[in-house]
Amino acid sequence: MEFHIVWRVVTLLVTASVTLTVYQVSKERLATFRGPQAPKEAPAADLTNPSYLHYVLLRREDALFMELGGEMKRAGKDGMFAAWMYNQSDLVQAAALAYAERLASEQFLDVITKADTDLRPVLGRLYQLYAVDCIERALGWYAISDAGLPRDLAKSVPAEARRLCHELAPEAVGLVEAFGITDAMLSAPIACDWISYNEYDNRGELTTD
Repeated sequence: MEFHIVWRVVTLLVTASVTLTVYQVSKERLATFRGPQAPKEAPAADLTNPSYLHYVLLRREDALFMELGGEMKRAGKDGMFAAWMYNQSDLVQAAALAYAERLASEQFLDVITKADTDLRPVLGRLYQLYAVDCIERALGWYAISDAGLPRDLAKSVPAEARRLCHELAPEAVGLVEAFGITDAMLSAPIACDWISYNEYDNRGELTTD
């Protein structure tokens, strides 16, 4: 399996887990949001610069929560439920995902600084792929917003993602195994050894006495 496919599977698993709690995440984040966090002076605009990549993710989070806060204020107390659950549902979910992506970026960078020296190069490239992938999935939004991503640089995002996938391909097996993802996490029991799976009490699965 090509590395970009593996990467998409991993990111989809993470995104799915985040989506389960998006409304709660957005609610809690909005309650503590006190305005833009991104520094006024942007780092050097370069897709290989981790500081810049993190900055771009932070700008998206700031913009979405600023917009969400404004929409909730306009809805008022009486219209807040309808706005949150229906009218602004897409915005609520986008803001929650942007927060999760920025938080993951922050923790990823922190882990890299604490990792063994020989692991830092591959982890650095993996971080770049993570951030570039986040940006690529929201490229349409970046194209129409003032979020610190110049148009000429935005055009190079897909090519940069492909370059990183190609560069990381030789490390794919080791990186995927490092996640510790078991067969049970990747597929339904019936797709594996369902006979062995049913040899013990599965709290709902039928077993033979």
